[in-house]
Amino acid sequence: GAHAQTAASKVYIIQLRDEPAASYQGTTAGYAATQAAPGARFNAHTPAALAYTSFLRSKQLAVLSTIGNAPVLSQFDTVLNGFTAKLTPAQAAALSLNANVAAVAEDQLLTPPPSARRCSSA
Repeated sequence: GAHAQTAASKVYIIQLRDEPAASYQGTTAGYAATQAAPGARFNAHTPAALAYTSFLRSKQLAVLSTIGNAPVLSQFDTVLNGFTAKLTPAQAAALSLNANVAAVAEDQLLTPPPSARRCSSA
């Protein structure tokens, strides 16, 4: 049932192949480059950046819609083109086969191993 599917769901980070806005060089027809000139700061509020990030977000939702109605937790478009969603392992596997997807990874809290922690016993 639906309850069993929810219990098995985990949060995944899905990265798409299209360049994020901060490094986009105008390779998609109809969308001007949004990458800042060398030495300049990226401006997310230019018409070109707003149009391109809208395109990225729409494409993210289109990719997600290929596996049904999974809840999107957040969307990213500036330094990473992707989103986080609550998915079953089967949904995550299906997305990893999508031609628009570069990577699918389970979201996890990473802590440094004990050997990497600084100790003050010196």
